[in-house]
Amino acid sequence: MFEGQKKKEVSFTHLLDDIEEIASLNSQSERCHHDTKGYLKLTEESVKAYLVEEKGYAATDFGKGTLNNILNRSGYTLKKVRKSLPLKRVEATDAIFERITRHRKGKVGTTMKLSIDVKDKVKVGLLSRRGYGRSQQAVEALDKDQHWQETLVPLGILQIDSGQPTIVVGNSYETSDFIVDGLEKWYELHKYSLTGYDTLEIYLDNGPSLASKRSQFINRIMEFACITGLKIHLLYYPPYHSKYNPIERLWAALENYWNGTLLTSVSKVINTIKNMTWKGISPVVIFIDKHYQKGIKLTKTDMQKREQLITRSKDLPKWDVSINPSFLMGSLFFQ
Repeated sequence: MFEGQKKKEVSFTHLLDDIEEIASLNSQSERCHHDTKGYLKLTEESVKAYLVEEKGYAATDFGKGTLNNILNRSGYTLKKVRKSLPLKRVEATDAIFERITRHRKGKVGTTMKLSIDVKDKVKVGLLSRRGYGRSQQAVEALDKDQHWQETLVPLGILQIDSGQPTIVVGNSYETSDFIVDGLEKWYELHKYSLTGYDTLEIYLDNGPSLASKRSQFINRIMEFACITGLKIHLLYYPPYHSKYNPIERLWAALENYWNGTLLTSVSKVINTIKNMTWKGISPVVIFIDKHYQKGIKLTKTDMQKREQLITRSKDLPKWDVSINPSFLMGSLFFQ
């Protein structure tokens, strides 16, 4: 009897972690970033099948009711997404998600997984942003959210496995150059902790500034690979499904944290971000004070030279791109 009880305790030691793993792969961030967990589009039957087939649990270890209770207590609820436009689909949507899920579940010690995204612009000024504050007297903001001093662009870089977030704040435009400059700043801060890694697996949406067909983004990310010596694997979420990208739940946490705060200056924005936590970890915040020019792109001839040196998936060429730095690639950037 004692031995049987001990065996059962061992089998459930990592149950919550295993449930969190499958839930995080299949949850969608809420559209307005009001909820950090989002919506889990899996039933308890699907979660149980995953635990049995891939984690080695016995089908008799727990019932659907137990799993349903665990999911609810963890904040994952099965419900309709409200106030959201219908999701459009492309023909490759399912294949893209299968590819992403396979890589997200893969465990390779020399690969670091990053989730990258640019948040909606932040207006600096006496704006209520429909916020609420807990105080004896209501915080006063301008009657109309129509006047602000400047606009900031936050870029998020989330280390998926460790949960360490880095937020790069710019005061110009969301361009390919800004995004890769932010990635370079992230690398400079973390390069000593990257010893032992040879690949960055980057999950991102298909936004106009970082799409795989954006010539300047591919040009800059190739240069970044040559500078760092790291292989880069770009994995894109399908159109209209960017809310599945893990970084989106970090943005939800930030929105919830600074709800009701008057972001009246750049320093107030930066300090507020520094004071929040994501899974108990405070973000590293970097400010880039630089003007970025829009519309920079390569000529067709220059882009063709670069296309010959990168590898696109045969079945998902827009959504799965690998960049392996080489001497020939480096010669495009360094004399």
